[in-house]
Amino acid sequence: MKKLLAFLLVLAMVFSLALPVAAEEAPEEPAPATAQVITDAIYDCHSFGFLNDSYGLINQYTNYRAISVFGEPLTDWGGASRALTEDVFAMALPEIAIYALFHRSGRQLTGYMYSKFEVFEDYIRAKKGEVLYDFFTLDGRSLPKPVIPNGYVTGKYLGDGLVVAGDPTLRPDGYPGYSWALFTMDGKRITPEGKLYRGIERLTDDLLILSESKGGSGIINEQGEWVYPVGGSYSRYILDTGEFIISTMVNTEDPTLFSGNEYICYNAKGEQLWSYIGAGAEVLFGRYLAIETRDEKNVVLMDGSGPVEIPEETAGIGAEGFGIGNILMDALREKQIPTPVFFTYGTDKRCTFYDLEGNVVIPATTCKYLSIGCGHVMFVNEEGDTELYTAAGEKVATLPGDGYDGLSSGLIWHQRGNAYAIYNLQGEQVTEYTYAACRYSGAAIGLVNVQRNGKWFLVNAEGEEQNKQGFDQPIEFMGHFCGYQIAGNWGIIRYLEPGEGLFWDVKEGEWFCDEVYYCYENDILNGTGVGRFQPNGVTTRAMVVTVLYRLAGSPEVEGELPFTDVETGQWYSDAVLWASQNDIVNGVGNDRFAPTANITREQIATILYRYSKFIGIEMAEGADLTAFPDSGKVADFALEGMAWAVAEGLITGTVSGGTTTLSPQASATRAQLATIISRYQQMFQ
Repeated sequence: MKKLLAFLLVLAMVFSLALPVAAEEAPEEPAPATAQVITDAIYDCHSFGFLNDSYGLINQYTNYRAISVFGEPLTDWGGASRALTEDVFAMALPEIAIYALFHRSGRQLTGYMYSKFEVFEDYIRAKKGEVLYDFFTLDGRSLPKPVIPNGYVTGKYLGDGLVVAGDPTLRPDGYPGYSWALFTMDGKRITPEGKLYRGIERLTDDLLILSESKGGSGIINEQGEWVYPVGGSYSRYILDTGEFIISTMVNTEDPTLFSGNEYICYNAKGEQLWSYIGAGAEVLFGRYLAIETRDEKNVVLMDGSGPVEIPEETAGIGAEGFGIGNILMDALREKQIPTPVFFTYGTDKRCTFYDLEGNVVIPATTCKYLSIGCGHVMFVNEEGDTELYTAAGEKVATLPGDGYDGLSSGLIWHQRGNAYAIYNLQGEQVTEYTYAACRYSGAAIGLVNVQRNGKWFLVNAEGEEQNKQGFDQPIEFMGHFCGYQIAGNWGIIRYLEPGEGLFWDVKEGEWFCDEVYYCYENDILNGTGVGRFQPNGVTTRAMVVTVLYRLAGSPEVEGELPFTDVETGQWYSDAVLWASQNDIVNGVGNDRFAPTANITREQIATILYRYSKFIGIEMAEGADLTAFPDSGKVADFALEGMAWAVAEGLITGTVSGGTTTLSPQASATRAQLATIISRYQQMFQ
């Protein structure tokens, strides 16, 4: 079986990856991966770890607290905590293992009543008491309770209106545990009356598998009809194309053959498609079943329709050709090689790489220490130097000597004596041999941990250290955020993929993305902290005036502030004085400016209108606002500015329920402000 697993990796390179496409003009290389230190090491806690990209859980021994990825507390200190999904976590009462569910925002979803949680593919099961369960969606919404017979306990949802319920008083054939039956949500029994099973699971969209206590298993459809009757214990394999394969043991009296398994393939309706007897099998990338022949000397490849032709170059490789399999397994499973390349490995330890048409892309050569990752192949040649290729066969570089490692991190490190240097995927040395050790950085492709003077630093493909202050230990990202430790305290660091935007909360493709980055790159609007813009955050009157003040070049100002609620020395003081002196703002009455008040859409339009007149822009004729159903809500002072802003396309209305309105008194978000200012600048400046 070990030989099979190794050989499967060869086949996976051939059959599981996309076919070649026509060459296109190479896109511009994105900026290298980087890291942002989000917070200083300010958390005095026992442990710290972000379990996803939505929230983190920190603890001081027995006390836990949830925090956001930017470090704000989401909950008070409580008891033990557990991350369940991207949106939901559980937290217990202090010193009592009774849990409640919480949303990633910190909002408590349930009372403290649960002792155990299980997360399934599309729901959460929460246990309360000995035999009672509640069910929730993955984002924390309560699921309806099924109608089941008295004495039964809901076990799990199977989708399509089906639920498994157990009788805790019965044990099938002495099996310890519940006895299970299948019901619809309204209480109709699907499995035979009086018959209980050790387990019931969904096999495909249409079929379910029933397991008996003594190991027998069978398959039924959603109407309770048998597709495959209960038989001996067997294994099952499911293909992404919808077919499933079951296998049962087959004995033999032939001493030259191993006892094997009969593999029978069915479609989603339970119709048999093919069968084959072999020694062992493995699913390749969800699309194929590779079956080892009974003499364990070869492999046949099957898809849902039957045998798949295997190129001659990969067939019949002897046992000596299996030694490299384990090296490739992790890289393949992480899908770091999206390229149609496979190879053979002969008894002379020489490796030949082919494309899907059988053409040689890397000639036969010595392949000691073969490593594949991030779209590249690296191996030691006959001269003892390290060859670096793209996985499509394009030679990148020959690196002097061997001892190179780290390819699956998107960087390469090399040891010379007691020191390490970093190379990029172009084979270029980007650091000196100054580091005492190197470590992978988990999910952060394009960053590597390096150690000098006893401290750890993250280095990218340009050799740039991402943290100025060394960490106590290397960083291992599970997502985009991770905790780091300095002098025993913890802080937060973020991984930015190559080309990823600076702001975590401004995603590519969102309607305001380009406008936010235009304003940031032109020093019009800043973020609200490291890595954060808060596009849905409120916009204050002081913010808008400050933006216009920057657009005007931040001129020197003198004089008395005319508003009683604006003090000298505030970040917006000069901007308010400048705007007031140039009749851009008049205040809200009673000598007040209300700098921290949320600004409305009609106020933004009015202020922009006055600013445009101040800088000498030729003013367009205003639009007819009566086309909007809420035009009558526009205040008198804002009519002129609102009509001008609509005519210029700076304000286009908000859509709700298919109706477009001006929403003049609605507060403007930071994303809306960025969009209006971006349009304004590109029209008039």
